[in-house]
Amino acid sequence: MSKVLVLDIGGSSTKVGIMDNDGIAYRDKISTSTQSLEEFVDNIDKVVNKVKPTGIAISIPGIVNSKTGLMKHGGSLSFIKDFNMKTFLQERYKVNVAIENDGKCAALGELYKGKLQGCEDGVVIVIGTGVGGGIIANGKLLKGEHLSAGEFSFVRTNDENPENFRNVWGAKGSSVGLVKRVKLAKGIEGEFDGIDLFKLIEEEDEIALEAFNSFCKSIAVQVINIQVILDPKKIIIGGGISAQKILTEKIQAMATELNTIPGMYTPEIIVEQSELGNDANIYGAYYNYIQEEL
Repeated sequence: MSKVLVLDIGGSSTKVGIMDNDGIAYRDKISTSTQSLEEFVDNIDKVVNKVKPTGIAISIPGIVNSKTGLMKHGGSLSFIKDFNMKTFLQERYKVNVAIENDGKCAALGELYKGKLQGCEDGVVIVIGTGVGGGIIANGKLLKGEHLSAGEFSFVRTNDENPENFRNVWGAKGSSVGLVKRVKLAKGIEGEFDGIDLFKLIEEEDEIALEAFNSFCKSIAVQVINIQVILDPKKIIIGGGISAQKILTEKIQAMATELNTIPGMYTPEIIVEQSELGNDANIYGAYYNYIQEEL
């Protein structure tokens, strides 16, 4: 019986799943070491030795060639730049390994088990510490010439200083940035997270609402741009913040309102909330694995 271990590697933690035909049979979470390859692999060793999988599927940040396994860039995991993660792990554990970028895994997850099932053309936008995503075109994952399709964090939001990271979507459209902006604007000291933010929004706090509306509008503008460029059937909003239904509803309303050019035809924009949530990457990494096994 096959036992596929799925590792959804994030900047601070790694979600662990064991997959069977019915879905996620086992879940866990371990820390992600960002200090060195040795510490990073040591954490994986412990899981592999415990689970004894027949295969490993990985979702990972950065730019990765999923066929060869070479990491062109590892995001916050700087030590894996120009490192062949796939070959290394296959030789270490003597099992097949499949690896793909996390945003692309989110798109594959939605295609496999989520809102993009049966959809030929769709886009997933993952809102988190930055803005990631994936593109499904003609029923397949679009990777791009440089394997960078869906790296929405680097979409420019204006023509100002190119060296200032604040001028790209990853800064203006991240949920982490939204929380920080409200915390600073309200002069809050101590802990303040997304749950606290949405409590303020529910209470119709003026500062929180203004920041939230501005945040949603900036995303709606990019949603329109994506619609014009790719013409997807639907655009799925993922990431932890997508659990808040008000987010998708507001983006949909603003995109519809802004998507009007007098005398011109503009296709309907459909924005939907991910139904897989934080499991999208796990399902996507697994789907990528079974596709490689075929």
